[in-house]
Formats: sequence, structure tokens, C-alpha cells
Amino acid sequence: PILQNILAALLFLQGREIFHRDVKPENLLVAALGNVVLTDFGISCSIHSSVEMASSTGTVGYASPEMLEGTSTSFDGDAFGAGVVLYFMLSRSTPFLAPTLKIMAEKTKEGKVNMSYACFDHISKDCTRLILGLIQKDVKERLKVKDAISIRCVDAFMVPRTEAVLPSMDRVRKERTSGCPVSASAGHGGAVASVGALPPLRRAQQNPKDIVR
Repeated sequence: PILQNILAALLFLQGREIFHRDVKPENLLVAALGNVVLTDFGISCSIHSSVEMASSTGTVGYASPEMLEGTSTSFDGDAFGAGVVLYFMLSRSTPFLAPTLKIMAEKTKEGKVNMSYACFDHISKDCTRLILGLIQKDVKERLKVKDAISIRCVDAFMVPRTEAVLPSMDRVRKERTSGCPVSASAGHGGAVASVGALPPLRRAQQNPKDIVR
């Protein structure tokens, strides 16, 4: 699964004391055999670099509250980013969506996760716990990568006899402009919502305006 690959990559980096600081879909590549590769180490740093750890950095919408505030002391910001990626794969949105980056950053710091999308009614309790555990405002309460990797939520994409219908990209763009949640709906059918039903994760040109330096 995509998330397991991301968490495994982060665990590998942590073993080498590297803080990626920019976990997001644009920095994930899918290899020919389906393995996900974490890329773009442009703003990564050593966990022991006090200057870089104290800098405000990351992509707004995926960066953790402490990363935005420049108060990071651990790798936990990467776990937060992985949680937002999982949220995005399920909803085609981000948990702190807002019309401006400033408001989005403020909502991130408040830590109020938007779980109003109908697709979240059709995932397992373990997957819900995983999302909320990773996107936890309080670093002390946030789920660690080493613990998250052992939580299985494959069944989040295997809800019997129900298909979670995701909002169209036009509706998501409308939400980004208005800042108002666009609800997904659920229909009946034999198929299920899967990662394959979402837009492919591929390398995209990074928008400098989305990066906090």
C-alpha cells in the first residue's frame, strides 16, 4: 500500500537522522512495480541542525503546526505529512483546506480536522484512528511513524457492496476557492473506492508560493 511505502521510507530516514520536511503527493513517485518512492530532499535536514529545525518550513496544507511555527524538535512533522497524504488519497482534499494559505496555516495550527466527507463514513475504524493519530496537533499525542506502520487499514478501500463516490476535481477546486467543504456522496455498486481510482501520484512542478522558507 502507498502509505506503508511512505512510512517505511520515513522510518529509513529516521534511522539516518534525516527530517524530510516536505511529505506531500507531489514528492511521491510510483515505480513500475507499484512501489512508492519519496523524493525531493531540497529542504530536508539533519535532526541535529538547530538552525534548520528552528526555521519555519514545509508546504502549507501538509506541514505540521510546529513546522509552520518553527518549533520542530523531532521527526514528527513527517508523520503529520504522511497523515495528510492518506487523507488526500481518500477525499481528494486536505484536512485544513481554506481559500488562502494564511487561513490554511491558521486552521492547521488550530488542529481541527475536517472529517465531513462522506468517504470517511466508509472506512475502517483503524484507518480513521490512523488518520487522526497522524494529523494530531499535539506532537506528544501524535502517532509515531514506527507505531503507524504496524496499523493495517487496507480494508479502508474494501467496503463491501458500497462505492464511496469522491467529489469531482471541479468541485474540489470550487472548495479551494470558497473554503466551504464539498461533500462526497455514496452510491451502491459492486466496485469499491480504491487508490487506483484517484489521480495518479506523479512528479509535479512545485509552486514556490506554497513553500514556507
